[in-house]
Amino acid sequence: MVDKKGQMEIMEAHKNDLTNIDFNNDWKCYCQLASEEIDQESMIAVVHNIVTDPCWSSINLPHIKKFEEINLHKWLYYKKFDWISIDNQIQQQIQLVFGPNINLNDSSVSSNITATIWLNNTKIFSGSFMSLTNPIELPSKLLHNENILVICCSNSILSRHARLILHGKIICATGQVNVSEEFSSRSKTQEQNENEIMDYTISLDDTNGRIGVLFKSKRKYKTPLKSISSSPQFVPYEQNERQINENKEELKDDLLIPRLAILILTVGTRGDVQPFIALGQALRAYGHRVRLATHETFRSFVRGNGLEFYPLAGDPADLISFMVKNAGIIPSMSSIIAGDVGKKRRSLADILASTWQACIANDDETDMPFTAEAIIANPPSFGHIHCAEKLQIPLHIMFTMPWTTTAAFPHPCSNIDNSTGSRKLINRYSYDLIDTLTWTGLRDIINNFRKKTLGLSTLNTSQAINMLNDERVPHTYCWSPSLVSKPDDWGAHINVSGFFFLDLGTAYTNPPQDLLDFLQLNDDKSKLSLPIYIGFGSIAGHDSRRILKVVIDAVNLTGYRVLLSGLATDTDHLPSNIFKIGNVPHDWLFQHVSAVCHHGGAGTTAAGLRAGKPTIIVPFFGDQFFWGAVIAKCGAGPQPVPGKSITTDQLIQAFHFVHKPMTCVAAESLRGSILKEDGCAAAVRAFHANLPLTRMHSDLEPTFAACYRSDKYNIQISRPVAQVLVSSNILEESQLRPHVTREWHVKHDNHTHIIMHGLWEHSHKAISTMFVDTTIELKRTSSIQNINKRTTLGGAGTVAKGVGLGIGHLTIGSLALYGELTDILDHLPYLYDPYSNSKSRPVVIDFKSGAKAAGLTLWTGWKEGITGMITHPCAGYKRHGILGGAAGSVIASVNIWMKPGLSTLSSITWLSRGVYANATNVLDNYKKEGRRISPNVFNVTSSLSTANNEEIQNENDKEVSFIARTAANISGFHPKICQNIIDEFEKIKAEHEQHMNSLRRKKKNPISFPRIIKNKRSSSVDNRIDLSRKVKY
Repeated sequence: MVDKKGQMEIMEAHKNDLTNIDFNNDWKCYCQLASEEIDQESMIAVVHNIVTDPCWSSINLPHIKKFEEINLHKWLYYKKFDWISIDNQIQQQIQLVFGPNINLNDSSVSSNITATIWLNNTKIFSGSFMSLTNPIELPSKLLHNENILVICCSNSILSRHARLILHGKIICATGQVNVSEEFSSRSKTQEQNENEIMDYTISLDDTNGRIGVLFKSKRKYKTPLKSISSSPQFVPYEQNERQINENKEELKDDLLIPRLAILILTVGTRGDVQPFIALGQALRAYGHRVRLATHETFRSFVRGNGLEFYPLAGDPADLISFMVKNAGIIPSMSSIIAGDVGKKRRSLADILASTWQACIANDDETDMPFTAEAIIANPPSFGHIHCAEKLQIPLHIMFTMPWTTTAAFPHPCSNIDNSTGSRKLINRYSYDLIDTLTWTGLRDIINNFRKKTLGLSTLNTSQAINMLNDERVPHTYCWSPSLVSKPDDWGAHINVSGFFFLDLGTAYTNPPQDLLDFLQLNDDKSKLSLPIYIGFGSIAGHDSRRILKVVIDAVNLTGYRVLLSGLATDTDHLPSNIFKIGNVPHDWLFQHVSAVCHHGGAGTTAAGLRAGKPTIIVPFFGDQFFWGAVIAKCGAGPQPVPGKSITTDQLIQAFHFVHKPMTCVAAESLRGSILKEDGCAAAVRAFHANLPLTRMHSDLEPTFAACYRSDKYNIQISRPVAQVLVSSNILEESQLRPHVTREWHVKHDNHTHIIMHGLWEHSHKAISTMFVDTTIELKRTSSIQNINKRTTLGGAGTVAKGVGLGIGHLTIGSLALYGELTDILDHLPYLYDPYSNSKSRPVVIDFKSGAKAAGLTLWTGWKEGITGMITHPCAGYKRHGILGGAAGSVIASVNIWMKPGLSTLSSITWLSRGVYANATNVLDNYKKEGRRISPNVFNVTSSLSTANNEEIQNENDKEVSFIARTAANISGFHPKICQNIIDEFEKIKAEHEQHMNSLRRKKKNPISFPRIIKNKRSSSVDNRIDLSRKVKY
């Protein structure tokens, strides 16, 4: 229900703001004799030789050097930095400022520095720094994506601080949304719905850990304003809720869930990985095979807890550094200038590639084969849904922070404090804007991954940002519902399970003696007050010296005792009431503290609340602000104190707050609720409840999930069952094809597009096919030596093929243009008609759904056009009296010819879309027909063994055939199970042969049966085939 106007603008400045950027790091320095002249040409030569010349040394400003003959030399300084290209129409002021000398007593420091400065080989300053009254201007017209700044100091080293000043807040996106608040309360009547148009601005701020999202309500309408839906509605909300609830009711405790090869994809720090280890253990206890794919640094942590491991690319230390500097996902100007964006993009491309390998690659230590049958992932792994689409398997998103659109609270990475308008609307659209902004930065990387690595079609913006919602991908959020309850506008496929706890404290049996002494656990003397735990996890490296000073000053002024994790080094001298600790399990440690103070990571927050400890949140980015606000709302801690600006006074006030009796009571109350929950068990139930069990059920033996299908015998079977049948020579490998357990409809783009989108897209494909691809193919053909008649005919065929495909694309583009025009025209009545309800956009995935959409559109248009002659005057009179009734009559007289005519045109559109979708499906199936099943499926070794070799060899039961014993060695099933599979399949095979023989006899000697008897016989055969699949779990 969004009509977005405007687009993502290239960075723009807001005149009332200033942005200061540290410019001291990553300089190169070179010293030469003062007699050597430097002109424009020689400067260019110097710059070009910087990379290869070993005389250049790396320094940070201010440059301090003990050198007696400094004045006899020239000092050259060079810095390379990135920039975002700015639109020529946008004027942004960028200035370079050199701060005062840091040590005037040092003889090497000159108070008067004479320098010449070049920006991208253009001189922008020459003179004395003492004479500067204003900062040095960096002309925006000289700035490129990659820039070089060179400074030549003729009489001194550059002993000053450097910083950039950007005049104005960095605006990275502006636009407008046309919204309707119908979703806020489905019990509201249409007259009560509030509609408005809101302008939005997305800004970047280096000093804040969140993305600034500013909404401003532009105008409101008392009458409903109909807007073009940006995403299709698959099924009415109530109907979908009912269906999912019915499915959940069928999930009993004794229901057999097939054992699956589950891949858990997790990108992040230890706090992101640890909860999924706990989840993996719960899944493994249920019988599933679990591979956790995450960063290499967590290999021993994962394998040490009994799970399989596969390495993903990326360094969590670099990741956390980027997120602290850039509000989690969107790069700030300081990161852009430092070149972090390019590094981050390369890292994301590597992570995406490794997610696919994690789905299909053998174990890198045991070489055990692995193919994912279901994926559980956190959203930052990005590759999850694309890999699931490629493998046609289920996906379940699990995360520690909200990622699903809701009116209850805004996106955790956004800061909407200064927005005006409906809070529910602002909360919902903060998710849309963050998703759109994220996709804008990753679009080319993800589409390249889909096209080149996975062989999938590329996505447009509308498809990408609505993908999880359109496909109704189940989500489970691992926080306590007693802390943040599930919002009312989340569907039944979205769950809040409770925290995932990995109990490490039980194995922590030998704490260091000095820690025990500080905690006074072995001391029978009078007890001192319990200490406060202070730790910032993976965030500790950011501005650690300043934060350490704040902590020490606050402790000295209050006298509290502190357990300090991180921040301090081994050489730091800490007060006696501060004890520095290493890696100690939180579930053990937090039992012995009075309160906890940390960065607000979900894992540390959960551990503190489970221990019943008041909590101080010092957030740096993203969801840490969210958890800080939640803790404060529950009364278990003070308002969050941002880590980038925390002061000693703020920390002292927070210390006093967490020791108030009311705060301790609130924390203890949360503890009681959390201890009653089992987050991992609830998440496993939610995972099972959302599996497509009918598709996953394996005929003949249901232990493992079906992954192959035999169309001839109408059965779907698991890999071990296929091994039994093929090794027994009663089923040929060629009679099997891969079985799809989860259909993804991403390839069917059911979103509204701007006019000319389809024509432009397919015209581009037509030109590429007719000219580029055909030319390449002709060159390849002409390069063959001894051209004969056959190659000549091949060349002609290549040209004909290219022209034919090109004409086909142009035809599709023309039909797409027609469809886009009818989409716009179909909404034309709602621009002037306030008395009609907007229609949900149909979803077309094949010819049947297209024909249904066409018929429904035609029927609705004619019905509304005719019945409107009665309903519109009545509705107008009811709302606005006599004038309203007259207005309704006028509108109805227009609609009586407008709606039927437009619906007739639209019905042609939906029918043609059904034909196109069906043709796409046929083409995809044709491409898949040649795909062979991997020969590894039928090797003599199996990772799914359920019986050991000795037991199989010693099996003396005469009821088990030699063939079944052989199959047992291959499949890993017990010989009796193999024998049962063979016997059941032989029955199905015999029934199939009997049925085919019967059909052949009827064809050869047709016999007239009464109609009722004929149908009865037919149904009995079908029932026998279906019953073989209905195995009671």
